[in-house]
Amino acid sequence: MSFPDAPSYGASSQSRATNNNKFPTEGPRVMQVRVDFTAAGQTAIIDLTIEQQQKQISQVQGLWINNTDGPDLLLVAEVTNQRINIAAGAQGYIQLLSQNPPRFSVTSSAIATVDFHFLNFPVIHAMTGASGGGGIQSIVAGTNITVDNTDPANPVVSASGGGGGGGGKVQYTSILKTSAGAQITDTDINGATFTPFILTTQAAVTLVPGSGINGNYLCLFQSYAAAGSTVSCDSGAYIIDQSGSAVGSISVPQFQIVQLMFQGDGAGNNSVQVIARY
Repeated sequence: MSFPDAPSYGASSQSRATNNNKFPTEGPRVMQVRVDFTAAGQTAIIDLTIEQQQKQISQVQGLWINNTDGPDLLLVAEVTNQRINIAAGAQGYIQLLSQNPPRFSVTSSAIATVDFHFLNFPVIHAMTGASGGGGIQSIVAGTNITVDNTDPANPVVSASGGGGGGGGKVQYTSILKTSAGAQITDTDINGATFTPFILTTQAAVTLVPGSGINGNYLCLFQSYAAAGSTVSCDSGAYIIDQSGSAVGSISVPQFQIVQLMFQGDGAGNNSVQVIARY
């Protein structure tokens, strides 16, 4: 068997923008779409243009699907032509390369009713198989990660400090701080199931990293106060603005989203880094 010296390939004449890794101004939302496939090989068009125009969802960045009882599916994103095979018996999160307006085609291998949960926030592509086929076969420990494979079907993954991602939190947990002088503490950061998306109606907010912070923990902060919020640290920490300078406080206008990185060594040496503003 021989192979050509220079396999041919084709490339698009222009790049295409996608909605990936953007923080939705309306906060995390999910749009559920149920499709009834009445024949094998049938293709359905999912068009969320009207829902977007009605401001129900501003963009689509990911998908959750539970296909444990469903058929083989082929999902194709319009314009980007991203093609994803979703095996029968699979479930999990899918990272989508979608433009606006969000339109997709889905082809089913059999008669079925399937629920698609389109997400306006970014996710990490992670699919598992209900019976092991096509799912995760093994998990390999990386830096600051330990894996207990005593039960191979249900491995336990643990993360220590310094991982840079808050223990792998990739979605958002909304936390509303409404009390006067609302404080954002290490309890908020560590206790959140996913990356904290903290909303506040207060004009003055105090960041209290605390000794519980050990490593780097991402946090999204949004002000709903009429005149915005002044954000400062307690006496045991300081804020590093985007210029790299230590400052006493930052100003967050109403509805603006600020990406913050809580940093600590577990011994009370803490800081809060301003990563970006949206």
